[in-house]
Amino acid sequence: MDRADRRLFFKFLNSHHHDEGVRDWFANRDLFTRWLTAERVAESGLIDVTTEDVDLARAARDALNALIDDHTPRNAAQLDAIAAQLPLRVRFEGADSHLEPAATGIRGLTARVLGIAHDAMRDGTWARLSHCQNDTCQWAFLDQSKNRSRRWCDMSTCGTKSKARAYRARQRELRERAAEAERQLRDSAVAGDSPPTEQINTGADRPPFRATSL
Repeated sequence: MDRADRRLFFKFLNSHHHDEGVRDWFANRDLFTRWLTAERVAESGLIDVTTEDVDLARAARDALNALIDDHTPRNAAQLDAIAAQLPLRVRFEGADSHLEPAATGIRGLTARVLGIAHDAMRDGTWARLSHCQNDTCQWAFLDQSKNRSRRWCDMSTCGTKSKARAYRARQRELRERAAEAERQLRDSAVAGDSPPTEQINTGADRPPFRATSL
């Protein structure tokens, strides 16, 4: 996956935002057209956008993201059905080959993304794709760590936010537990119950001392 393919692939996959509620650039023709321009992926012949083409692009994006999360036959079959509707062909270059779109327009763009996914599966890149564990992000990213344990698309942003959110959640839980314990103590005092005390062994139950002969 070269730099241009990687740029298009991740912009396509990450065309949704969760930071201020789910904002989907593929929701309709107007938003999709704005996305093409804003992300600079529009080329000659791409501006003619139809509702059917946008629906197919959105279905392809969602199917790709689903397959990254779970390589089930069902997810693969869904993506396969979408690929069957797209103009794809094999291009041979010397001793190598790859899939490329056989048309222009939005369907050609979507076909190119699926061709990139195909090549990523062949060269091992696909196995390193993951989704950011920050709930307000969830973007796809390429995990280049040695043991493929990276959790966030960017540690300085999503990683810091997730850790801060987890810390606040732990502090909130501690406060709630302390408040609950205090409430139980107040309820016991009102009911006249004595708090449980530790039983002290006075030694009364010990066996009597028995002298032994030396």
